[in-house]
Amino acid sequence: MSVALCLLVLLGTNAAWLSDQVRVLPTASLAVLAPTDSWRVPLSLVPTVESLSEWPFLAVAAAAAVLIALACRDENGDASLDRLFAAVGLCLLMQPSHLLSAGLLLLLSRETHAQARAGAGWRIAALVLAGVLGTLEFGLLLLLGGLALVGQLLDARKSPSAVRSALWPVVVLAAGAGLACAVWPGFAHAALRPVSWLWIRPPAALLPALSPMIASPTGLLALILLLPFWSLQWWAALSQRDDAQSLSRLVSLMVCHVMGLGCLWYSFLTGVALVSLHRGPARWALLSWRPRTVLTAAIAVALGRVLLVTDTAPLLAGAPVQRLVQPTAWNTSGPVLLLNLGHTADGRQGTMARQLPLLVDDRWDCLGSFYPTYAAICRDLREVRDFRYLRTDGEWGGYTPWIQAWSPALLAVDSTDTESIRGLSLSTDWRVMGIDGRRTLFGRADEPRNLPQMRQALNCLLTLEWPARLSAFSLENTILSGNAADDRIVAGALCGLRFPYAGLRFLRNDRSTAAERVRVLCHLELAHRVSRYASQGSLLDQYRAVVLARRYLHSAAVSAEDRTTIERALQTLTHPTDAPPFPARADEPPPERELRSALLNGDEAASRRWLKEIEPPLQPLYQALINAPARPAQDVYRELQEVVKTMADTVSAAHRGEAQFYLGCAAIEAGESLMAIGAFEESARLAPNLPFREIRGVYLGQLTR
Repeated sequence: MSVALCLLVLLGTNAAWLSDQVRVLPTASLAVLAPTDSWRVPLSLVPTVESLSEWPFLAVAAAAAVLIALACRDENGDASLDRLFAAVGLCLLMQPSHLLSAGLLLLLSRETHAQARAGAGWRIAALVLAGVLGTLEFGLLLLLGGLALVGQLLDARKSPSAVRSALWPVVVLAAGAGLACAVWPGFAHAALRPVSWLWIRPPAALLPALSPMIASPTGLLALILLLPFWSLQWWAALSQRDDAQSLSRLVSLMVCHVMGLGCLWYSFLTGVALVSLHRGPARWALLSWRPRTVLTAAIAVALGRVLLVTDTAPLLAGAPVQRLVQPTAWNTSGPVLLLNLGHTADGRQGTMARQLPLLVDDRWDCLGSFYPTYAAICRDLREVRDFRYLRTDGEWGGYTPWIQAWSPALLAVDSTDTESIRGLSLSTDWRVMGIDGRRTLFGRADEPRNLPQMRQALNCLLTLEWPARLSAFSLENTILSGNAADDRIVAGALCGLRFPYAGLRFLRNDRSTAAERVRVLCHLELAHRVSRYASQGSLLDQYRAVVLARRYLHSAAVSAEDRTTIERALQTLTHPTDAPPFPARADEPPPERELRSALLNGDEAASRRWLKEIEPPLQPLYQALINAPARPAQDVYRELQEVVKTMADTVSAAHRGEAQFYLGCAAIEAGESLMAIGAFEESARLAPNLPFREIRGVYLGQLTR
């Protein structure tokens, strides 16, 4: 039953990628800037093995579930509550590329409990050799295996024959490692990976996997689940220090905890090693209680989550959903520059490694010394600092010389990094080419092979923002999302590119808190757009943006970064707050002036109070504007449509022209492009000098392009 629980947790936490192929063996490909003598996993050099290195995620999840369940069983084959918690924590940390290493670590840890049996030392040496041949994390196997062999050697020091038996595996391992270091210079750097992250430590934005475990929400949750087991493990280890092997296990525990807590990359591997090293039963009565009802309830909850977050229809139909754009289909080639090296695995899929090699990847054993320079270049790219400038460290900054030297074809940005996306969208050197739930891909503007896809991407963005020529519209391999979480990420990226209407289309049926955050940012972007063009705020866009933003800020789910961003945007929109930010019209009576000021400042109470004081013919228009924040786009559009139809001729042409402008904006958001064109044209006829005439012309031009 514990296997079923692990499998369901793995499927529930990776629901978006159930139909994907994932890499379980390291690739033989090196980054463009990696030294030529860098270590390559020997098995990856075998063509047959390389062709089998990508597995369906379902197969990987099943194998990982069996592995974690076996690792979390005690010496009696049972799983107490602390081990069940640990199993769930390990499922949260599981990485497909570490599956083989985790399996070898499980076998290695089991051998350390069986060192009294003949040949245990040689079996440990064989497992280390298998790690060298098939994994990149053999340094961890070498470290833990070496500690176990040293402990065995120290315990056998009173018997000459036992010393000789324990010494030979140590000698063979040491000689083999020394020979490999002499023949392949990159071997030593690869063997030091488990400890070299301590002094490399690139910025978290460059390689998040080298951050501490608590820096990730998933890592923090896994840590909480693992704590009961780790506490018992330390209790048992500190009470059993009667021989050298117990001491070596204690050192192994310390090493694994330092690595796992300090580096998220190694949290899963060290977690498997830790639960395998301690196989004794739980010492706390509560944790040794093993009712099947607890496991059954956990399975039921995990199954419910899988059914809730998984789109099972494509999976059952055998038709995988494409969730990542495939740059290889764009007929472009050349190096790819990653702003986030955590996307290295995405750049290794299929033929991408040959057609679009990575300039720099997550192999810190090869490129760790270059990471500081690379991080500075990535920062310059984010901030669009293309020309030379003197940095605070005394070095010259500016990305242009590096880009000219490397000639990258594509630049990949994490799709959640909206600040970088916005900055790059303002650069003349880069043009967006594709967006999905993981990456936003930009192409070099001066690369001829990128031009067709750049035009396709621009057409997609313009059509999503201002629907027109829908017969020729296609998002295929340009903007992709597979589920609601992807929709929110893509919407945020579109907002960062300053296409807020396009972003709102991906959130239409999503009422979650995470979607509300992106929705607020899109409405703020809309309000700022109108304000920039018209030098005054739109009563529809600004009131809705300010009200929704303030409501969102009162929720408990707002991060400090989001709060700062939203408050800064609100301050720009509503300052000054004691008077309208534009001159009052001559035909505007005081109550209406106060109402408009309240709307622009997002004051709901004052808006409803002043609504009762204005002339009755205008009340339906302002009532519709006040209702807008609480209603979906379609309802706002329909209500404004009814208001415009029933507006009496006694209402001034300026008011009717403004109402038509608001109707046109609502029609764009609702996807009614023909109605939007008609509304903007009528607005131009009724009020040609409306303050919104410039933005109205932009919208009308895009809709009729």
